[in-house]
Amino acid sequence: GIAHHVAVTNRSGLVYGPPRCGGGDEGASALMRNAPGRWNNPQPATSVDDFCAKHGLDKVHWLAVDTEGFDALVLEGAQAMLASRKIDVVEFEYHDRVGY
Repeated sequence: GIAHHVAVTNRSGLVYGPPRCGGGDEGASALMRNAPGRWNNPQPATSVDDFCAKHGLDKVHWLAVDTEGFDALVLEGAQAMLASRKIDVVEFEYHDRVGY
């Protein structure tokens, strides 16, 4: 299999991160708005469903999610793949508070 390192959230578009946001930065959300001085660095992101459709992926063997409390957003963006049982394993962290 091939590992894809992609910024994913609940919908495709721009997410805003800290000024030096880059690979490995977590916690950005497409629901967040541009907040000058804090979250002002736009980065492209996609949903799992959109990524799979764009790249012709009809099966995901392992979806690993580690977004520091925003994992529910990623799962929300994978609704179609999950509902059609096209994701074999989902790994995510559980937090007892809602992150968004």
